[in-house]
Amino acid sequence: MGTVVPCIDPQTGQKLPDGTIIRASGGTGASMVIFEQSKHKEESWQFVKWWSSKDAQQRFGGELEALIGVEARWNTANLEALQALPWPKKDIAFIMEQWRWFREPPVVLGGYFTGRHVLNAWNRVVLQGMNPREALEDAIYDINKELAKKQEEFGVKVDKSMYRRG
Repeated sequence: MGTVVPCIDPQTGQKLPDGTIIRASGGTGASMVIFEQSKHKEESWQFVKWWSSKDAQQRFGGELEALIGVEARWNTANLEALQALPWPKKDIAFIMEQWRWFREPPVVLGGYFTGRHVLNAWNRVVLQGMNPREALEDAIYDINKELAKKQEEFGVKVDKSMYRRG
């Protein structure tokens, strides 16, 4: 039995006629907020600055990996800290290259419903043996219904002919 060596490869992409490969991908984010009514705004701000700093992120990432192993690598958003972590230089280079391609996913009223129903369609096909086309059509119907509901709620004009079955 051999040793498994973790590695990172570039995100797959779309090759353009000029040879450029578009590797755009979305991601998730995390935020820190300080509420207007907080009685500890200054202390909160100091914590936010400390926690997001290079030193804190580098130390946290290093300690997490030391305690749990490479499976727990902390992919910090602080690029200075990321480049200072004791990871293989090749892996850091791949992450930095992919960072260049990060695109914020568009926010759509009711868009939270899309991922949920695509996953539901997948589960219906894989776990219940449903016809893939039917599963996707059901998901699209449910997604469109929720999008229309949210658009109406926020005063966006809705073309309901787009949200019919069949």
